[in-house]
Parts: sequence; C-alpha cells; structure tokens
Amino acid sequence: MEYIAFNCAKEPFNDVNVRKAIYYAMDKNQIVSDICNNTVDAANSAIFGSAVCTFSVDEWAAYLKKLPDYAYNIETAKEYLAKSSVPNGFDCSIVCNQSAIQNSEALLLQAALKELGINLSINKVTEDERVSIFNGGNNRDYDMIFCLWFSDFPDPAGNLNSLYPSTAGGEGGSNAAVYANSQVDTLLSQELSSSDPDERTAIMQQLLDIVTDEVPYMILDYPKVLMVTDQRVQNATFAAMYQYSLLFKEFNVTD
Repeated sequence: MEYIAFNCAKEPFNDVNVRKAIYYAMDKNQIVSDICNNTVDAANSAIFGSAVCTFSVDEWAAYLKKLPDYAYNIETAKEYLAKSSVPNGFDCSIVCNQSAIQNSEALLLQAALKELGINLSINKVTEDERVSIFNGGNNRDYDMIFCLWFSDFPDPAGNLNSLYPSTAGGEGGSNAAVYANSQVDTLLSQELSSSDPDERTAIMQQLLDIVTDEVPYMILDYPKVLMVTDQRVQNATFAAMYQYSLLFKEFNVTD
C-alpha cells in the first residue's frame, strides 16, 4: 500500500479540513494510469478486500466501496480549504525518495495544490533517509511524507494496529501521521482482545469509518506484484501478504 502521511501534530495539518482539501486535490486515477501504467489499483483504505482471511472477501469488499474514496475533485478541495483554519492557503513540504514514481506523484500534487493557494515544496531524499524520517529519526519534523506498507501476516487488522495507535507516533513507531484518537485506541485494544470474527469485523468497520473520515493518511494505491519468470519455471506464486514472498509448495523447474 502506498500512502502519504499528514503530520497531524503540526499546524495546519491538525485541521481535518486541510487534510481533506489536499486529499481531494490528488488525482489517484492519474497515478494509476499515467504514472504507474496500471501496475497499481486506486485505494481508499488501509485494509483491502484481498487481505481479509477470516471474513467473506466479497462482503468486505462491498463494505469498502461504501467508504468515501476521496476521488479527485478540485472544487470540493477548495470548499474544504475555505472551511479550514487557512482558507487563503499556506506553504508546506513533502518528503519523498528519489524514485521516478514518488517524484512524479509529488509533482502532480504540487501542481494541484497551486490551485488552492498551497505552495508545496518537495524534499527529495534517499530511500534510507526516507525510512529514517518515517521512523521518527528527525523527531517527526515534516509536514507530509510518502510511505509504503506491506501486510506481513494474514490478519486484516494488521495494518490498522500498525498505523493508527497513538502509542506508535513516537520514534521507531509506524504511526507516521502522529495521529491520536482515544476512541480509535480503545477500539484497537478491543479488536486485539477479541477472537470472535463477527465482533472483530464490526470493530474494524467502526475503526475504518472513523479514520476514513479523519484522514490522517492519504491512501493512494495498492501496488500489484509483477512476476517475470523463465518459461521453464512452473507454478511460481507470490504470497499475498508481503512483497517478494515466494510460495514454493508447487514450485518446480523443467528442463
């Protein structure tokens, strides 16, 4: 999953109207078609349908479609900014690595935000530096930062429990938005202590309803795993949970 974290501990990103304005200004369809050449799917949630193992994939996917997708709408973006604490715009910056994709996405956002009176500067760093900043290595001294996250165990709540707890906002934590909501913390604790699938489903839906409305993260896309193999390789399959995890159960190479 690729996303942008808003630093909710800094002004004006502690204003949900600012976050929504910026989200609506980002054209995710252009990311999919023009920047990533359809190697990603547009996203709106930290949980995607194929990540659900204990629940009906179809039912969960149907629920996700009911969530706001923050599709590109510059007029809606202007309306949210007009309701914010900075209706006339402001200066800010975003951290990205030096890859062509993140640079192109940053430029896309920069151009869109100009229409809102928001002057976005792009802070290009190495990938190692970006990861260090993501982990709080500079005391969270950023406005926005590009992030990547991969599910590494088969539990649909894994991403929620990594990205949204207030306790993960400090150095070394994965809450790059420095997002803090006591109701979310309580629901995360309840979800972790439950072994009932129906109860967990209901709690996760409550969580997603809250965080999708409060948008600490701008969820952009779900990258696809592209696999190129020699014609002699048969049954090479990647696991769904983590990038580059190859399943060897049926794997074989012919002469």
